[in-house]
Amino acid sequence: MLSVDKNVGGFLERAFAEGRVGHAYIVVGEKQYLSGLLAECAMVVLNPAHKMDDGEVCHRIATGQHPDVISLPTDKVKNRISVADINLLVEESYKRPVDVSSGARVFLVDGSASVAGIGSDVWQNKLLKTLEEPTDGVFIFVGVTDLEGLLPTVRSRCQVLKRTHSTVAEVCDALHADGFDKRSCQIAAALSGGSVNEGRLILNDPDTFAACQAAIRFATQMTSTKNALVYVAPVVQAKDKVNEFLTFLQLLYRESIVSRVNGQLCLLTELRDEVRTISDNYTIDACRAAIEKIFSAKRALDGSANLQVTIDDLASAISEVKFRCRQ
Repeated sequence: MLSVDKNVGGFLERAFAEGRVGHAYIVVGEKQYLSGLLAECAMVVLNPAHKMDDGEVCHRIATGQHPDVISLPTDKVKNRISVADINLLVEESYKRPVDVSSGARVFLVDGSASVAGIGSDVWQNKLLKTLEEPTDGVFIFVGVTDLEGLLPTVRSRCQVLKRTHSTVAEVCDALHADGFDKRSCQIAAALSGGSVNEGRLILNDPDTFAACQAAIRFATQMTSTKNALVYVAPVVQAKDKVNEFLTFLQLLYRESIVSRVNGQLCLLTELRDEVRTISDNYTIDACRAAIEKIFSAKRALDGSANLQVTIDDLASAISEVKFRCRQ
């Protein structure tokens, strides 16, 4: 079942119910959540009840099959908004809805990669007239990660919706209510970025859980560079999940620190045995150093560093700080 973000879809639901819905919105959220947030907006607008549910309309939007939802940019490789995209938006905005039951057309503009650099002002200025003189039944949602990247003239003509950030405990409780076991819910919640829907996706992704298990083994069982290969190999083989591995590895070292400073702040209470093992083998200083080493590995991979070399170097670096901080 879909969960509505109270600051995005929830706001729109209330706006429709109270008769104060606008025609243009800026949706602000992290890159990995923007497409889902934009789809959520379309679901509320086009569903006859103006609610998110598991019905046909929401399903068609979620699968990209609704004829009255136009997603931009059209070039999904470059993923940058162009003047041609805005020309298409203007042209399509004058057409009648294909689905007459909704009486609306929705434009989802992912501007996350298009608010900086050459041409960013051009497409925004092109959009201004449509924002100022909207056609009846047209709704425009511009998704960005940084609100300040948009022109002031664009910002002034739109309402701003910012993604809700739920706590790990809140996401965990929501997932647990769906019937999942508490341990899995805590792992998914810790990686969800405060999104219940993202948590549900994680719970149904065995590869992500395999990456988390690899992180647990790495942190609890790797004793030195002599046995590091056993724990490095699965990470390199599952290269598409290396970010999840690194993120969860950081969380484990963080939990080890917190458990010794203020245990009430721990997030992964269902992994207390694993966290205790880390604490037995790493000093607080070693955990802090390990977290910094993981940050460095992430930056290296973002810069297109070789995965095998980066993870090998990470294992060596963490083994070294573990030994050095024990001295």
